[in-house]
Amino acid sequence: MNKIKKIILSLIVSLSFTSNSAQQNACQHTFNMYDSYSDGWNGGAGVDVVVNGVTVITGATLPSGGFGSLPFSAGSGDVIELANWNGGSWPGEITWDVTDGFGNIIGSGNTTITAVGSGNCPSCFTPTALAVSNATTTGADFGWTAGGSETAWNVEYGP
Repeated sequence: MNKIKKIILSLIVSLSFTSNSAQQNACQHTFNMYDSYSDGWNGGAGVDVVVNGVTVITGATLPSGGFGSLPFSAGSGDVIELANWNGGSWPGEITWDVTDGFGNIIGSGNTTITAVGSGNCPSCFTPTALAVSNATTTGADFGWTAGGSETAWNVEYGP
């Protein structure tokens, strides 16, 4: 029976750890760069991506081609901006957008626009009142109280 108690305790710790890790609420966003003539940004460089006043990408540029992207991390509600634009010799060819953790565009523009918007990430709320009942050598019942309005969960178990 001690082995079952250890397994059950391990499952409870695992459930708590998995849920807490997911709630850190930062996810990948993407700074996408476009050039209408597909010849790169023609010296246009130096645009920084800034999250909550901290530069997370320095000197982004599109050296060749019509498209490029750079990932960065931001959380829901984080303020995302662009700074230090250098439009190069053909700034009219340059456009950009930023996609959030869902893949939705949250800001777009050209070299004269610096405001992007707020970060947006999928959420995972921490459950409470983790409980185990009816423990036997072949199974156990687990229960918890939802941390938000979620109605489905991924439960991982094993040795």
